[in-house]
Amino acid sequence: MNISVKVLSAGAGLGLVGGAGVTAHYLLNDNSIGKALKDKGHTLLNFDITNTQDKATWDPIVKAYVSSNKKINDVTIVITPSDGTPTQDNVNGLKKACAKVIESKNNNETTLQNAEQFCVTPITVKSLVEKQRTVLDSTASTNETPTEWNNLVTSYLNASTDKQISGVTLAQNNPSDESGKRDALKRGCEGIKNTKTHDTNYHKQYEQFVNWCSVPKKIMA
Repeated sequence: MNISVKVLSAGAGLGLVGGAGVTAHYLLNDNSIGKALKDKGHTLLNFDITNTQDKATWDPIVKAYVSSNKKINDVTIVITPSDGTPTQDNVNGLKKACAKVIESKNNNETTLQNAEQFCVTPITVKSLVEKQRTVLDSTASTNETPTEWNNLVTSYLNASTDKQISGVTLAQNNPSDESGKRDALKRGCEGIKNTKTHDTNYHKQYEQFVNWCSVPKKIMA
């Protein structure tokens, strides 16, 4: 197993995974951007500009790129009208930018995160996280893995607000209501599990899903 994969699989159980830590450790082996993304579990998109059959796949990604104001290799894409459908030239512009950046070894966190949002086949945070970790069942009122959920609840109560899931507050003044706290955290996990890579809050919600909705996979002896 690649050393970078081990970091996420095992290390996150020892403490919260931060925004930089979630992605940056995939660069430990002097990987290219493309290799780092594959190691994280991603599938790269097709960057062949002669292929026009995949435009429907690229259209929402291009629109997300434009609205994000983020840049890959300083490439600016303008959709006219702004709420319209991207042209093939728009798609090709992002394809070219992605094709170049995935070969780069100028690996900084911003470059890697931008490539992750706009150069990979869209995938939900749940589907990506479960490639490296065990995702807990977040169905409310189920009583599976209560120990794991109780441990997550304890950590969640001690975490700073910026690390918590937006809108999910657990009552600290009612220590006896363990099932209620578990269900509240589960609802938070349900609310973010379908966030896709090109969505606005992807990186933050990926980090939150790792921390509050999953546990390290058990290593078989």
